[in-house]
Amino acid sequence: MSATFTEDVQALKELLLHNPVVLKLQGSQLPDSSRLQKSTIKCEEEDEFLLISTLLKLGLVRGKTLLLVGAVDRSYRKLKLFLEQFGIPASELPVQSRCHIITQFNQGFYDIIIATDEQSLSPPAGSSQTKGKEKKEGKLQIRIVGRTARADNQGTALSFISHTERPLLAELEEALSTDNSESVLKPDQFRMEEIQGFRYRCRDAMRAVTKQAVREARLKEIKQEKLKTYFHDNPRDLQLLRHDKDLHPAVVKPHMKNIPD
Repeated sequence: MSATFTEDVQALKELLLHNPVVLKLQGSQLPDSSRLQKSTIKCEEEDEFLLISTLLKLGLVRGKTLLLVGAVDRSYRKLKLFLEQFGIPASELPVQSRCHIITQFNQGFYDIIIATDEQSLSPPAGSSQTKGKEKKEGKLQIRIVGRTARADNQGTALSFISHTERPLLAELEEALSTDNSESVLKPDQFRMEEIQGFRYRCRDAMRAVTKQAVREARLKEIKQEKLKTYFHDNPRDLQLLRHDKDLHPAVVKPHMKNIPD
């Protein structure tokens, strides 16, 4: 049984399943507001990184946190290297040890995971999107956000929307609008002036995460592929390791871990 199994994977059905049945349950696509708080913030990259680092550093985000990004090289590794500048450890998801990392995440070994989907949620800069593509990405976003409050759990989904992603936001609002045409995606009233003291640190951290730093981080991952294969064949050895190790390809300044007065 799978909640996300679609009719598109006909070949897989024929290989693995015998007389499969598809049940289409009618109802809300997302949990109600009492279980899942859904907010959006319209901002560009610098403000997005500023908000993420501030929310995490000041402990304003409680519980386990999944940072979902669209582009792997531009955002996924860049965000991890950026958070390292502030002494915020975050686990990434390499292929060989993905299940092990999620298990440790659920067990409380660490509270933050940075992940990405093969289907990028963010359109490339300067590209034009078709209506069909926006709807496809909108459904993916709904599915991911809905998992934040599975079963009887409660959660919060905060989406950062840049100017290139406004068409996707419009599609989401249309898909999730209630009977009285009220959108369930509420704009977050975050006062940016209250965190301006962190902006210079944010800019310093972003300058440290250069293209060269990202390339070196990728090279380090490639060199570790043989180790990942070994750990895949020797899972007991993998149990002894933690996955929140810093990449450290960029210079990390110790004072960045401190919160300014």
